[in-house]
Amino acid sequence: MNVAVRVAVWLPFDWIQFSNTPSLTTWYKGDGTPAQRGGTNGFNPDSPNFRLAQQVNITINDTTGKMTAAYPYKNTGISYKKTLEKNLVPPRETITSRQASDSGMVYKEVSNTGKDASGNPGKFVFKLTGAVSEPFQWYAPDIDYDFKITVYSTGLVQVEGAHDGFPCYEVYKKVNGSPWATVYNWDGPAQGKDLLALFPPMDVTVNHAG
Repeated sequence: MNVAVRVAVWLPFDWIQFSNTPSLTTWYKGDGTPAQRGGTNGFNPDSPNFRLAQQVNITINDTTGKMTAAYPYKNTGISYKKTLEKNLVPPRETITSRQASDSGMVYKEVSNTGKDASGNPGKFVFKLTGAVSEPFQWYAPDIDYDFKITVYSTGLVQVEGAHDGFPCYEVYKKVNGSPWATVYNWDGPAQGKDLLALFPPMDVTVNHAG
């Protein structure tokens, strides 16, 4: 059996105004509105737009329940800033891009046990952590999550841990090449959270299985 686990974080808007003065307006680009992203209310595991994404692929020995893992993917989305200089004639609009470092995204194996003598399923436990900030603003708080993920030899996936209240977080699994299935998601704006929820501590606790 093969199980892939994917974690992604995304900003649920197109462009958002950051500042506005008589001479200069600044916007930042998000990862698309829910309608633009498709999926279920924007939760779309196949969307190429995200702030952070990590994926672990696990191969399970169907006889012993022991597992081997490959950590093939981690990435940060491209950030875009748009400025409108209104004191120029004609006004000048500029779009610049930067990409945050992925050094704050870490995979760590915790334990790997096969089936026991009673036939209880094997378990592979690993941690995925993320701490990435907006690359245009050095003082911006990180987007943070700290997940302990357990993959059972039955294909069940459990995620425990915590994350910031903003923006949107999602955890998916794919078993033997089947379509992605949701293990957990969180829509910060729908829960009344905004950018202030990025400041410490991580305020959402997670314990979901699927």
